[in-house]
Amino acid sequence: MQKIYIKNTLSSIVIALMLSACGGGGNDSPVTENKPTSPTTTNSISFPASQFTLDVDEDKQFFIVETQLSNRNNSLTTQSNVIFQQQSSHPQIDRGDYQYILTKDKLYYNQDGNHAINLVENKNNSITIGYENNGQGLTTTINYKIIPLANQAVTSAAVTHQLFDQSDAIDSNYLNLKTAFQKSSTTFNKNAECYQYLNSKNNQETISFDDNFTVNQTLEQWIADKQSNNFTVKQETWAGYRVAFVMEQDDPKNAHDHLVVEINHQLYFAYYDGTQVNDHSISDSDPQIFKDGICDLYNASATDLLKTVIQGLPRL
Repeated sequence: MQKIYIKNTLSSIVIALMLSACGGGGNDSPVTENKPTSPTTTNSISFPASQFTLDVDEDKQFFIVETQLSNRNNSLTTQSNVIFQQQSSHPQIDRGDYQYILTKDKLYYNQDGNHAINLVENKNNSITIGYENNGQGLTTTINYKIIPLANQAVTSAAVTHQLFDQSDAIDSNYLNLKTAFQKSSTTFNKNAECYQYLNSKNNQETISFDDNFTVNQTLEQWIADKQSNNFTVKQETWAGYRVAFVMEQDDPKNAHDHLVVEINHQLYFAYYDGTQVNDHSISDSDPQIFKDGICDLYNASATDLLKTVIQGLPRL
């Protein structure tokens, strides 16, 4: 199947390692470790670890979410909390992954999109996570770089480039917030480090969707509609479920309408992701800054200091 749409599910992990470039989900209560680990000498991610996301509400008021990723007996859990909000903001934390994730062998479903995620491997600057505790089934491998932050300013480019999204650069609230952050003279301690995602790869093709992606047609009607517009429709069976799609070049104006899945007689729009290597530098607007290093995830030491600085920002 041709690649139709990429939304990194497992690799949005965050992606917080499962968080995403999608948003974070979480349990009702945080998982605590016996003791935060210090910077590793085995080139692996030190848990618990956190990512920080600056977001904005409908009134252009900003808030910052911390998503903590914890590891308990190789079971990964996330907990998202708003740690800063401007005075009149109305924060909303997005759900985690898609509710349905379909491979050619199995359908994974979680009503809240908070699928059980397991740590398969974490060494040599590579982490593999998956949906099954035996390491079988769907997995994603993420290659990353460890960035030492000892004695580095909290306002370094590695931190600010990821935290302050340049798409909001002309907003006055955003500019005031960023300016206040950049006035900090705080530096990280000797144990601080962060992790930059370089690339990610699924071991299987996936088709992902949510309950609200419904199509008010039967599969046969959808196929007939496409064929009446001279599109070539291809059909496959994934884990016993019927799938139909058209090539993107056949219908470039309707990218959301390229792929459908039939589950229990209900049709859903869906998104496809293949087994290609997803280069994370492609989504960055500044190749040089990506090359120099960007913090996607922070160890406990770096998290504590960064969180303190964020919570001290002006709320007006």
